[in-house]
Amino acid sequence: MVNQGGDCTLCCLIEEELKTPPIYEDKMYLCVECQTCHIPMWVLKVHRDRFGIDEQEELAQLTMRLFPGKIIRWEMHSILNHAHAHVEK
Repeated sequence: MVNQGGDCTLCCLIEEELKTPPIYEDKMYLCVECQTCHIPMWVLKVHRDRFGIDEQEELAQLTMRLFPGKIIRWEMHSILNHAHAHVEK
């Protein structure tokens, strides 16, 4: 992935600053522990401000498989310019 976000925190996380081992990773998504709230967080590996419908459906399926009984909180609070979502109860 090319950092299209300039100083985007999540682009930097994906490219070079991963401080914890990934929980899951493929060509489109990275799941790591959020450094702020310490819960799993999905990050889109393309610098874009939202997930597409197909991506949301795919992440919902991955979440059910990897984190049974958990749901995705799609609302973004701190970083608004790069699609990410937290896995919660």
